[in-house]
Amino acid sequence: ADWRQGAKMDEELVRGLVAEGSIDELQHYLEKQDIGSTESTPELKTLLLLCYLIQHDLNSARFLWKRTSTEHKQSTELTAAWAIGQALWTRQPFQEALTAFAWTSLPQALITVLTDRLQQRQLDLVEKAYSTINEERAVALTGLPLDQLKAEIKSRSHWTHHPTEHHFEIAEPSVANSSNTQLPEAQLTKLVQMVSQLEK
Repeated sequence: ADWRQGAKMDEELVRGLVAEGSIDELQHYLEKQDIGSTESTPELKTLLLLCYLIQHDLNSARFLWKRTSTEHKQSTELTAAWAIGQALWTRQPFQEALTAFAWTSLPQALITVLTDRLQQRQLDLVEKAYSTINEERAVALTGLPLDQLKAEIKSRSHWTHHPTEHHFEIAEPSVANSSNTQLPEAQLTKLVQMVSQLEK
């Protein structure tokens, strides 16, 4: 897609903000280009939608999709981005939606950030909900391949992998971090729903 047709978007600026990980600043820039503009494009909306998903601002993502014209919804890339949002909104497994589309370069950079954010969020939920979890379920819930999951938990000292038993043991967080150990009911419900979907 030609990012310079239609919307007045500075592609170099956008690439720079993505490279810096300045998602807040990128989101604000894209909102200024999109809201109230008659020249917004599906490409711009795709980036803005992905920014909302990275921030886990599902309400803004849903509103963006609802106010998007039927013409712009014909964009396969924008539709693919919303498929991720829809999975998150309805609390369905989202891993397939992340990888099912051949993203162009700018959206792909944001998909990489989004994938990491979602995986970290899932790891946080898993460690609050389980004291032990088998490898297969841990892989399914986090979306991380087993080798990557084993590498990821090296920075989480309270995780222990037992390869012969094919499971992970998750110890109680340290006292210093125990003030927020209770899993909110809504998050636990979400996790249970995801497990239920995966086990169907």
